[in-house]
Amino acid sequence: MMVFQLYGKKIWVADLFDGLPEPDPSNFPEDRDSKLHNFKELVTSEDTIINNFKKYGLLYDKVVFLKGWFKDIMPVATI
Repeated sequence: MMVFQLYGKKIWVADLFDGLPEPDPSNFPEDRDSKLHNFKELVTSEDTIINNFKKYGLLYDKVVFLKGWFKDIMPVATI
């Protein structure tokens, strides 16, 4: 049984599903000292996310998972 389907709306879930990238100080100098990419607790696989959607009754045919870097996937997503 589906808890809700957001009135038939398509749901886009976009992520790398692989943690955070290393800092890029040439483009984002304020991130120069960031260590967040080292925290394995921030890594969640796509399978884990899909299973959580299923667990809570949120996975239905209009939920679309886009895996990759935002800079790569967003320009080609058919949103």
